[in-house]
Amino acid sequence: MPMPRPGSADGPRPRAVRRAPVLLLAAVCTLPALVPLTASAAPSFRLTRSDVALQIDRGVLGSWSELTARPGAAIGFEPRSAGGRVLRLADAPGAAGYVAVTRTFTPKTVINVQAEAALVRQQLRRGKVRAVIAVTGRDGSSYQAGVYRAPAGHLRWAVWTKNASGGVRDLRVATLARLGSFHRIALSTRWGGARSRAILSVNGRTVARTPLQKRATAGTRAIIGLGRVSKMTETGMMLVRSGRVTTAAPTAVAVAPPPAGQPAPDVLPGTPIFRGDFETGGLSQWGGLQRVASDRITVVRSPVRQGSFAARFEVRNGDNPIGFGDRAEVQSSTGESEGDDRWYAWSTMLAADYPSSSAWQVISQWHANADGSPPLAFYVSGENILLQANRYSGPGSQIGTSTIWRGPLRRGQWQDIRMHVKWSGSDAVGFVELWVGGARQTFDDGSTRRAIRTLMPGVGAYFKQGLYRQSGVAGTGVVYHDGLQITSVG
Repeated sequence: MPMPRPGSADGPRPRAVRRAPVLLLAAVCTLPALVPLTASAAPSFRLTRSDVALQIDRGVLGSWSELTARPGAAIGFEPRSAGGRVLRLADAPGAAGYVAVTRTFTPKTVINVQAEAALVRQQLRRGKVRAVIAVTGRDGSSYQAGVYRAPAGHLRWAVWTKNASGGVRDLRVATLARLGSFHRIALSTRWGGARSRAILSVNGRTVARTPLQKRATAGTRAIIGLGRVSKMTETGMMLVRSGRVTTAAPTAVAVAPPPAGQPAPDVLPGTPIFRGDFETGGLSQWGGLQRVASDRITVVRSPVRQGSFAARFEVRNGDNPIGFGDRAEVQSSTGESEGDDRWYAWSTMLAADYPSSSAWQVISQWHANADGSPPLAFYVSGENILLQANRYSGPGSQIGTSTIWRGPLRRGQWQDIRMHVKWSGSDAVGFVELWVGGARQTFDDGSTRRAIRTLMPGVGAYFKQGLYRQSGVAGTGVVYHDGLQITSVG
């Protein structure tokens, strides 16, 4: 699913959440505290109380990311006449698709998502559903809750499951759903066992639940907003006052990182949370893409570094799909947040005829959910690949840029990257470790573990890969990426 849109001519910058005009509505209710997941209720689970509430009153998404299917989708904050803000989500007439906010996390077996929200309008065909809350699993399946257009024409609350190919299963229809009114909507899900299920509550009352079923997978992402529709004419608009996700997971001992001086691990430590290796034969593993034409990002059988497929990214002068630099990129809401301990592995190759230029060119980046250059990114400059950290004291306040590592370009050769990153907005907490071709790298300060802030303080990040370069670069650039996997420790 797509992510926040980057933008700026002077470096990779995502678009800020737009602020829309005032929209007058009735007063809203207050979202109550979440139902706690107690140790006595699930003694084998470690409770991880969520700190990923939507900060709508502050006008920021924090570690949540935008999720849009097509141009014309609107996500923005609106002030209310009664005080405070709401988050407005709407898709464009004739171009309907998912328009939401999302937060990823390490795999969990108990996930509760709550939102105080109002459907202002919804064009939906009879017999069809549209989600307003969803939890997706690492196998691509999901539990979803939202509205169902009954054969008689009225809207009803409903809960259902979707398989990895998008088919609706186990639909359970409940009470009437009123447009224009704010409701406290809660979706409680359990994964990874014989009693997996989803329960929908509206205004504190359980209204529907899916049947118990056996699921081996776990949940990895929460979504609040308007879900996918079957026709592009089925547009809607939704307002969100507040939202939150809480999670719990079985206790487990994390795999220890390798000792200092050792080669990169063959198997990444920790729990797998994302794979973007293109082994589906397409781009379905990724949440979104930015390109001017379908031939700018293609999945190929040769060259590959692992498996059967890799991705080819091509950028020509003027390939500017969103108005900020030339690019062809895929992206995923990987949800890097303060304190996260992550491992990354992938392979990259620049084509044998890749042009040499001193202009900035980004081939992999972790981008903040705010305006600004990426806190951490791999750049191409002349005959080198650089790892650069862009340091901020807060959104909009850059305090420095450091090239913490550089290595040779090696056109026409695969370069295997392994990284260990502690994500933090503090120079005293954040760090980076890097292996290239299995060899541990030394950074600009002589260390093999570079202490530096890796996040914009108070703002989460997400991952993008491909090629994004300064406008006006002559020549066609082609980059191949393959085998991305991400794990989380702790």
